[in-house]
Amino acid sequence: VFLALNDLIDQYGLETKKVFAQNEELPDSIKAIDGNIYALPSINACYHCMHNLRAWINQTWLDKLDLKYPETTAEFEEVLKAFKEQDPNGNGKQDEIPMMGSQNAQQQIFPFLLNSFTYFVDDAYYILNDENKIEFVANSEEVREGLKWIKSLIDQGLIDPTSLTQTDEQLKQVGMDPNTVLIGVAPAFVWWNAFGQDQETPDQRSRNYVGLSPLEGPKGIRYAPLTGRAVQPDTFVITNACKYPEIAFRWADGLYNEEVTLRSQIGEEGINWDKPEAGATGINGKPALYIQRQRSDDDLNKLNSRMDNIMMANRTSDFRLAEMADYSDPETQWQIEPRLYNTTAEYYVPYADDEKAVPVLAFTEEEDRDRALYQTQINDHVKESIVMFLTGNKDLDQDWDTYVRELENLNLQEYLDILQTAYDRQYNK
Repeated sequence: VFLALNDLIDQYGLETKKVFAQNEELPDSIKAIDGNIYALPSINACYHCMHNLRAWINQTWLDKLDLKYPETTAEFEEVLKAFKEQDPNGNGKQDEIPMMGSQNAQQQIFPFLLNSFTYFVDDAYYILNDENKIEFVANSEEVREGLKWIKSLIDQGLIDPTSLTQTDEQLKQVGMDPNTVLIGVAPAFVWWNAFGQDQETPDQRSRNYVGLSPLEGPKGIRYAPLTGRAVQPDTFVITNACKYPEIAFRWADGLYNEEVTLRSQIGEEGINWDKPEAGATGINGKPALYIQRQRSDDDLNKLNSRMDNIMMANRTSDFRLAEMADYSDPETQWQIEPRLYNTTAEYYVPYADDEKAVPVLAFTEEEDRDRALYQTQINDHVKESIVMFLTGNKDLDQDWDTYVRELENLNLQEYLDILQTAYDRQYNK
């Protein structure tokens, strides 16, 4: 049904070849197992999405209690104890919640904290080791030691146990409590998932919080794992019903052009954006490409003048961060995109080790059928077991071996063999 695009790329892919040259994972990550490319990707190099397993710590409380910003698991535990016992919100009550999250993957407590013991990404549970072998980590001794430490924090009342079961909305209700600030630390992809945006709280609550870097564990481990990629595969195909595939391809190829990307993703000049003056800099300090106009979502929807996150485009990191940012204005640091960029650059990128992340894999039909079945069963077992270990419904000493054996019964080795076969076929050449 879908045409192979290889020859069209060779003959007409002016912009496509530039995109391939900009991304080291291309073209391998979009090749089918027969070596052909059947779909072009969209590029969205969202800098702050690449390492989004983060937490936010109340810097105001640290300052009030004269506490040092924690760098290790031991220092972090002492900070949580101080948050619990020393009344940092100043209301004379012991109502502070040292740490709280939710059951949502990006607000869960254990993925962030386990990266002080091993490289851990929720919903993957495997890494690429130094020998280019895919290695499962959710059954490792490092994960068990990490869970024991997290369980001890829960037992001491330093992590609220409702973090394992409550919804994002319930977390946000506590984080935005109108009477007082209650939370010391919250894991969250973005601050507003826990504390709201500036306009949602009269005290601009979220400005009390800064990013919490991965904590150095007992063996010196601290990772900010890779959680996103620039290449969004399978965005554009040409079917065998197309009368003029060369024209269809050249149109798609043109969508990667910077001017076209600016039009499709940012909108119309003078309506959605304006040209910056010479010398203006973007969010990342490089030359600015556009000044984003601030309009309400209703206005943008009525205008219908752009297709951001829909139309195929080449949004490189430099393109996304080329929005003008005037840091001489102190309010700029609190704007969403500058704050996300600077938080990621300061607190997370220094601890990245992206080589441990398994790249995008392509499977045969049979492989993918078995992989999907095994992955669902294995991931469900891991998630359910971790929660049970942390709530005390399972014991990390007495029940761990049973947990590991059950993973083997769920075809863990067959699952890893499929992943390894696909990886070797694509990347070990």
